[in-house]
Amino acid sequence: MLLLGGMLFLVCVELAAQRAGNGAALTAITGIETTMRTWIQPVSNICYVLGVIIGVIGGFQVYSKYNSGDPQASSSATKWAVGAGFFLLVPTILTTLFGVTIN
Repeated sequence: MLLLGGMLFLVCVELAAQRAGNGAALTAITGIETTMRTWIQPVSNICYVLGVIIGVIGGFQVYSKYNSGDPQASSSATKWAVGAGFFLLVPTILTTLFGVTIN
C-alpha cells in the first residue's frame, strides 16, 4: 500500500512539474521512475519467495489442524491461502503498473 501511495505521489508531482514547465523537476521524476523500474525484479523475487514460504508453513499448520480434528482447519486454510496468494500476486501488479517484463 505504501508503494502505491508513493507512486501516486510521484504521478502528482510529475503532473505539477509538467504544468509548471520545470524541466529539472521532470528530469528528477524520470530518474526516480528509472530507478524504481530497476528494483521491480528483486522485489518480485522476494515476493515469490515469501509466498512460497508462507504457503509451505501454512500447509503444515493446516495439515496439523486437520489431523487433530480441529473444526477451524478450513478457516485456517483460507487465511493461509490468501496470505500466500497476496505475495504471489504483488509481482504481477508491480509489472503491470510499471510496464516491465520479468525475465
